[in-house]
Amino acid sequence: LTGLTAGLIDFGVENLSHLKFTTVKTLVDRCVTEYCLWMPQLVWFCLNMGLVLVGSVLTVFVEPVAAGSGIPQIKCYLNGVIVPHVVRFKTLITKVIGVMCAVGGGLAVGKEG
Repeated sequence: LTGLTAGLIDFGVENLSHLKFTTVKTLVDRCVTEYCLWMPQLVWFCLNMGLVLVGSVLTVFVEPVAAGSGIPQIKCYLNGVIVPHVVRFKTLITKVIGVMCAVGGGLAVGKEG
C-alpha cells in the first residue's frame, strides 16, 4: 500500500509538471516572436499559485491533521497515544493530493516526511 501511494504521488507530480511545463513552453515559443514574454511568466505564476492554493485549501478546510510530515503523530499513535483523525482514509487522500499539488506548484516539499 505504501509503495502504491508513493507511485501514485510520483505519477501525479510527473503529469502535473509535464502539463505545466508544456503549457509554458508553448507560450514562450509563441511569444518570442510576438514580444509578449510577460504572458508565459504570468501563466507560470498563476499555475504555481493555483496548485499551491488547491493543496492549501484541502489541508486547511478538509483535513487539518494532514498538515506537516505526520511523523510525530504516527510516533504518538504507535506509542498508544490516541490522536484523532490521524489514520483515516480522508487524511491519506488529503495528504496525497496536497503533496502532489505542492510539489507540482514548485514548493520544496516531498513525500518523505
